[in-house]
Amino acid sequence: MDDLEIIFDKPAAEWNEALPLGNGTMGAMSYGRFQNEKIELNLDTLWSGNGRYKENMNAHADLEFLRKKVLAGEYQDAEDYCRENILGDWTESYLPAGNLNIDVKVPELSENGNYERRLLLNKAIEKIEFRLDGRLYQREFLVSAA
Repeated sequence: MDDLEIIFDKPAAEWNEALPLGNGTMGAMSYGRFQNEKIELNLDTLWSGNGRYKENMNAHADLEFLRKKVLAGEYQDAEDYCRENILGDWTESYLPAGNLNIDVKVPELSENGNYERRLLLNKAIEKIEFRLDGRLYQREFLVSAA
């Protein structure tokens, strides 16, 4: 089977252009720079807040009541009921684990189309390469499943 790929002809200029890599626990955003690569790391155990127990101890959900509200189109009432009787305090968010900076001394990239960055979707690998003066420079990133 052919690889499903997303291909770029330049490094990412901002976070929205960086490529995501991860294994469900650890994540990374790679910018695809050769001289001064920046990889932003994330770990699912790093959260804002104080780490307290967040389960709703007053949860006494009447699912039949909730179903009736949804089927009757009373969505706001259903949402309000869920917030009060089902959901806990889940207002915290992921925090970044940090940045990994890789500085490599290679010649400056030129604008002549010799750069390529690929995200191999079937393999969850990012490949970066460019050619300069007959030399091929390559780098691959992945996040181990282990």
